[in-house]
Amino acid sequence: EQAAKEFLVQNGYVVIGTNYSCEHGEIDIIAEKSGIIAIVEVKTRNANTMIAPCQAVSKAKQIKIIKTALMYFSENKMKLQPRFDVIEVFTERGSKAVIKAINHIENAFSAEGYDAFI
Repeated sequence: EQAAKEFLVQNGYVVIGTNYSCEHGEIDIIAEKSGIIAIVEVKTRNANTMIAPCQAVSKAKQIKIIKTALMYFSENKMKLQPRFDVIEVFTERGSKAVIKAINHIENAFSAEGYDAFI
């Protein structure tokens, strides 16, 4: 998560918070840039994995993140447009400390259509 946070800062984001949690779940990173508040889920995997890290953000996980974000927004009033992102961190095989690549997927999923679950 630290590498993802540094990546966001290097790309012009202001990190507002990390590891926000409530009864619904946890948000890894909350960051702001250009009137957007990015709710960021970080997934780390071996660089040689067959399955993309973003695939670990299932529909059930998305619902938990959305519910958690709604709780965050109810506690922190702001007029920023929310967006749900995923940052994939790819590491050297056998070492989580050696980062090979970072992929930022903006607008990875939407809260639209989840009204029935919230």
